[in-house]
Amino acid sequence: MQSTQTCSVAECARQRKSNGLCDMHYQRVRANGTTDLVERVSRARPVTIRRLNPGETIPDGEPRRYKHSLGYVVLRWLVAPCTYVEAFEHRVVMGLPPVDVQIHHVNGVKTDNRRSNLVALSAGDHAILHMITDPIPRRYRTPLSEYPRCTQDGCQRAAQCVNRTLCLMHYKRTISYARSTQVRNQE
Repeated sequence: MQSTQTCSVAECARQRKSNGLCDMHYQRVRANGTTDLVERVSRARPVTIRRLNPGETIPDGEPRRYKHSLGYVVLRWLVAPCTYVEAFEHRVVMGLPPVDVQIHHVNGVKTDNRRSNLVALSAGDHAILHMITDPIPRRYRTPLSEYPRCTQDGCQRAAQCVNRTLCLMHYKRTISYARSTQVRNQE
């Protein structure tokens, strides 16, 4: 019968592996020089990222460019060790307007930050502009590929009119034909 020897560390009942120590204590001695549990200290320093406020000067140096989750371009400058300042590129191009002023992209492309494509608007005016140009928000629109096909003459266009049975072209033809017959009947 083989006798199993235990670790030489007090109160450790594990089987001895090498140098009189169990595997756990042996690894601790190799890593830390002691059999005691050493608390690890994180060497990473905390990183601070803050927004560039209106009226603040734009930091010197070349910023890093990132794409925000909303699709806008974000510029980020390193201003001190582990301290960053960031701002949306379209707001920097417009000279960091006050917080209550919103920037509108004329062509709708959020990454096109040319000055000629940007307009500064109040929040109310910006909302009205989007209500006029986008009456149905994009997230509620059904892609045309999911519409049924037009029922006229084997047409393969998306049926968007008259309970989704006619495409726009056939609907306009039907309307113009109906109006022309009304005009003839009234004469």
